Order: sequence, then structure tokens, then C-alpha cells
Amino acid sequence: MKIGIYGLGRFGSFWATQLAAHGHQVLGYSRHSRPVLPQVTLASEQEVLSCPYVFYCVSISAFESVLKQTSSLIAPGTVVMDTCSVKVYPSRWMKTELSDGIHCIATHPMFGP
Repeated sequence: MKIGIYGLGRFGSFWATQLAAHGHQVLGYSRHSRPVLPQVTLASEQEVLSCPYVFYCVSISAFESVLKQTSSLIAPGTVVMDTCSVKVYPSRWMKTELSDGIHCIATHPMFGP
């Protein structure tokens, strides 16, 4: 499976390496320079957002603005997941900012979807 990770901070880096270790092709994007991660390909924002599965691993304080800035780059049919620990606001923002045909899953990094 080809998976994009948007945000390679502490959790995003962990999650990207876990997915890659399980055999997935993982592309990662970060606004800040990050060390190379094992089996994770650093890619442009557009490359990550063109993956069929995208995890946003950004802070809840940045999530709404990041969605507004990037939603036009996500194609219909994409499965988009957040990893914020709060669900009400991220779920609402994904429904508002992402166009019809994009599948949203509000996840919790400690407890699953």
C-alpha cells in the first residue's frame, strides 16, 4: 500500500517507520528538515497528498489551517486520516474542508479509529 504521512514530527516519524516496517511504501513530508527515516521516502507536499492513503500527523492547533491550505491537492477517492487526540473538531474540519468523494477517518493514535 502507498501511504503519505504529512508531518514528520515525533509521532509522524514513529508512524511512518512503523508502516514502512510492515511492508508499506511510505512517503513523508515535513515543513521542517528531518533526518532520513529507515525505509521512508522524503517527498514533496504534492507527492504525499497524491497518495491513495494520507495520514495528517500535525498538531491540533495547526490541523484546520493545514487542511485549508492542502485540501485542493487531494483527489477524490483518497482516504484521509488525522492523528489528533481530540476527535470532534478534526472530524468536523475534515468534513468541511475536504471535498465530496474523499473518505475521512478520525483516528486516535493510542486507541485506533
